[in-house]
Amino acid sequence: MKTAYHPVLYKSKVKALGLIGYGHIAQKVAKIGHTFSMKIIFYNHRLKKVPESWIQQVSFDELLRQSDVLSLHVIQTPETIDLINNDTIAKMKNGIIILNTARGKLVNGSGHQECLE
Repeated sequence: MKTAYHPVLYKSKVKALGLIGYGHIAQKVAKIGHTFSMKIIFYNHRLKKVPESWIQQVSFDELLRQSDVLSLHVIQTPETIDLINNDTIAKMKNGIIILNTARGKLVNGSGHQECLE
């Protein structure tokens, strides 16, 4: 089994895990992040009631600003195509880790290499 190490995750005990979408898989990812003492925030297109006090729903822009790790958990729709693009990347922290666990064209693969460097 291959293990990934990224120094950003180890600089501080508390990091913000941002989730786009809050379905079944994202809820499991949230619990894993909470286990590692991460601050858990999520954006969902509809208001979600969550029983846990350690998770908070925030606006999309707030999620982009606060997240150290961003995990995508939404389906491809006309609204989510190119969800991650030059404009959204510009709102993110330097050194963010983006995990595209969703299918489809959520991340615009052209033209934002320079934004990520």
